[in-house]
Amino acid sequence: MAKQHATVTFRFTNEMVQSCISMAKTVGAPNDSSVTLFEALAGLFWVCVSKIKGQGNGTLTNMSVSVDMRETLGLDKGFFGNCKAYHEVPAWECLRDQNGLSEATSTIGEAVKKMENKKDTQFDRVVGSGRDLICAKLDNVESNSTMFEDFCDPIRISCYIEHVLGEGQVLILPWPPGEGGFSRVTMVTPPEDEVVKLCEDAILLQFNPTILIGIRKSQNIV
Repeated sequence: MAKQHATVTFRFTNEMVQSCISMAKTVGAPNDSSVTLFEALAGLFWVCVSKIKGQGNGTLTNMSVSVDMRETLGLDKGFFGNCKAYHEVPAWECLRDQNGLSEATSTIGEAVKKMENKKDTQFDRVVGSGRDLICAKLDNVESNSTMFEDFCDPIRISCYIEHVLGEGQVLILPWPPGEGGFSRVTMVTPPEDEVVKLCEDAILLQFNPTILIGIRKSQNIV
């Protein structure tokens, strides 16, 4: 059976991401507690997408986070490409805060720390049966590290992403230098019937992200 997915791209400025990080911090947490921008943005879309999917009682949908493991595995930048690994973050209920953002962010942070602390190559199943929402950290992959003659940088980078399955995917990508260290681009590819609802979600709209590219449809076989 064919299942339609569609992609919408959001731009978050430096100030927007900082605001998201502030909201994602757990109330009453120590002042030195840290929330990374990936954890905050991933938590934001995990909550928004779960709500759109109609999860009841604040329950979040199953999600798998994906991070580059070259540093953890001792691979330097001479290792061409990337070394992505996945860690499943099971569905659960948010009970302590109004929108669940701080709890979602904290859970993602714990999953990422587990992955970064592993010293072997054994990681969780990649994407299970293909039904998980995938959230990939790609903002630290240096796509512009390619150099041509006379040490010229590429003007534009084009990336190929494998077919999207199941609940969809969220890609956290870098924004060009000079736009602020926290600025990010997020490409979200949920099932087609969820895209408009995502663009109208109240939690997402309070950060006022810019839609860079209109909705693009794709058809995958699942």
